[in-house]
Amino acid sequence: MRRVVTNSQTCVQLNNQAVAALSSTRAVLIGDLILDAYVYGETVRVSREAPVLVVRKLSTEHRLGGAANTAANLAALGVRTTVLGAVGDDDAGARVRDLLREAGVDVTGLRTCERTTPLKTRVLAGAFGTSRQQVLRLDDEPGEPLAESIRQGLGQDLLDLAPRVDVVVVSDYGLGTVGPPVHEAARRLAQEGSVPVCAESRFELSSLAGVTAVTPNVPE
Repeated sequence: MRRVVTNSQTCVQLNNQAVAALSSTRAVLIGDLILDAYVYGETVRVSREAPVLVVRKLSTEHRLGGAANTAANLAALGVRTTVLGAVGDDDAGARVRDLLREAGVDVTGLRTCERTTPLKTRVLAGAFGTSRQQVLRLDDEPGEPLAESIRQGLGQDLLDLAPRVDVVVVSDYGLGTVGPPVHEAARRLAQEGSVPVCAESRFELSSLAGVTAVTPNVPE
């Protein structure tokens, strides 16, 4: 058996080559688009109304979450990324679109739905001069499922775009975007072998059996 010896310089060169190759890669990503909000503040006292902290709000920051974050990460690596998914006709949905555009992601495949855009708000607070820690998270999740017509449309969009890209990424956070139509489309593409299909799913990983690669959590 041949022994392979590497050094740090060789590893750096290989990493640089791999990153450089990404600039010519085209990807389509489909999944649950989430907006993350971070509220920063200072703890000032314990409330008289209940044994909870009173936080003086100082600032708010919005970031891409869920599949939207994955799309932005791909774009940051130089991958020409098109995102498929749905956002609500609300402020959170508009922010997701804007942040994706700013990240260099193609948003022409986004659909507008009647349900609300998933929003996760984290409150980070601490006393003056100390590091802030997360003290509370509020989740605004859609109360109704994504319309079946939109899910069917997203599955067809995936099939239509796949021949024009180098890789398909499925990013399922359990919020209904990745349903049976997308599962079927992903399995079909994987079986045909025309394009690699990489997937992550919080609850439905078994429905994506046969794809090229998966990133399971510990329970899965």
